[in-house]
Amino acid sequence: MWKDAGNDYFKRGEYENAIKCYAQALSLDPEYLEAWNNMGLALMKMGKTEEAKMVNRTIVGLKEKKGLR
Repeated sequence: MWKDAGNDYFKRGEYENAIKCYAQALSLDPEYLEAWNNMGLALMKMGKTEEAKMVNRTIVGLKEKKGLR
């Protein structure tokens, strides 16, 4: 639900609202890879590259933990 709402905001270019929704999704499930990925994309769209890199490191760590590539 929260990720979907975030996706709707993302499509409209409302990246800050999208990030808030993805953060809500992650508060419910901190290992929700799609929400992390979408948050990283929204951060990149906003030019927040350092924050996006931190999100990417989180994604890599979660994928390793889950045995994904």
